[in-house]
Amino acid sequence: MKRLATAILAAMTLAGAARANTSNGCMGPPKTDEATSVIAACTAALSTDANDKEKVADYRNRAEAYDVSGQYEQAIADFTTAVSLSRDDKSDQAMLLSERASVYEDEGKFQEAIADYRRAIETENNSDDAGDPYFYSAYYLGRDKYLANIENADVDLASFVNDQSHDPNDSTYRIYFTNAALWLHLARAQKGIDDAAELAQRFPGQDMTVWPSPILALYIGKTTATKALAAAPKNIDGQCFADYWVGEYDLMEGIAPPAGHPEMTKQGRDLLHKVVKVCPSDSEWHWYAATSLKWKWGP
Repeated sequence: MKRLATAILAAMTLAGAARANTSNGCMGPPKTDEATSVIAACTAALSTDANDKEKVADYRNRAEAYDVSGQYEQAIADFTTAVSLSRDDKSDQAMLLSERASVYEDEGKFQEAIADYRRAIETENNSDDAGDPYFYSAYYLGRDKYLANIENADVDLASFVNDQSHDPNDSTYRIYFTNAALWLHLARAQKGIDDAAELAQRFPGQDMTVWPSPILALYIGKTTATKALAAAPKNIDGQCFADYWVGEYDLMEGIAPPAGHPEMTKQGRDLLHKVVKVCPSDSEWHWYAATSLKWKWGP
């Protein structure tokens, strides 16, 4: 799962709302074992659609079915058609661009994904609504640049983190904000920039003993990796969260200028490999770790 709360966010859009009518079997997003039947149902529905709005919904649903079945080129083609048909609805178009970017991520085509996220942001005019899925295109843009080791990830992550037009109390936004702030810290560390004090200021009054604050404490130099790992909840999500973030921290400490600590590189890589092996394949942590190992840190 590359995205948090995708279904909730999609439901806020017009195209998402169009999915309420699934009587023709063309629905999305489908489970893997439903993909073949959904593709067939959407293909049939497209032959009877009366207007562009219906076609956009059915192309989108079929694209998602192609994506979950690993037929990425077909998924991209359907999203491209849907983008063209939604030219008069900028909100739908921005959503579709963001979703096509997700398919490019599945293909490992991060430059194409980044281009789509940038276009989604432009289309939505940099929406300042933290409940709007296109607001998060800036987050995905910076995240992809960090994980795929593309230059200046810190610039885009800072753009998201420093945007003041969101609701800081929105629980979904806080999850995105925390991830982005940590990636921003790592991206800056790679350039030899120490922003631990700035990172701490982003979480004022935080009780460093309450999970997941021990991870933040590690990043600002207030605890050790061993203690941060020991503080993690004993459930799978807590363990995956801790192993991923401590792994990234160790790897960055292994190379970060001015004086890296090479002995930490193996520790970090071992933790990311553990995440890939142990964490559910559809979890965000699995995807983050696998992508980071492939594109940033090597096998």
